[in-house]
Amino acid sequence: MWVRLITCDGKELQYRPDLGGFEQWGEIACLRCGICCTRWQPEVAAEEVHRMARGLGVSPQEFRQNYIDEHPYKPGLFLLRRNASGCVFLRYDQGQASCVVHPFRPEACRQWTPSLFRPECREGLNRKAPPDHLLLPDQVCTSPEDLSALCHSLTTQATGRSS
Repeated sequence: MWVRLITCDGKELQYRPDLGGFEQWGEIACLRCGICCTRWQPEVAAEEVHRMARGLGVSPQEFRQNYIDEHPYKPGLFLLRRNASGCVFLRYDQGQASCVVHPFRPEACRQWTPSLFRPECREGLNRKAPPDHLLLPDQVCTSPEDLSALCHSLTTQATGRSS
């Protein structure tokens, strides 16, 4: 559910109770900071266990034993296990986060939308440079594809339309 508010200067804001704040930005290209993977513990449905186990090349029993825990409040659901640095599938390569199970990640991770609205993404952007330092786009992204996606998403937000 979204609640629409009009400010005194006529701007429309959307409050998203499901996200805990005002939505001012849409989707951006992922910054690959990994903060979302360190903060959240995604739910895994029983039917996802087989798909993820197959993707890893292990049995569903091995997957359950090594990578998930029973959800304490929701019977039939599981939670991805965490280690000291966050999700058990989170890896870093030269400062860039990556996901071992990205092609077959759980639905909870598929639904995550990077946005400057999200505190995790803003923190990830802030970690890229010292305070009060202007970042250039190529300092945020490490590949031409990521740079192009970020520039496109920011342009879309600034103009209010997609191309």
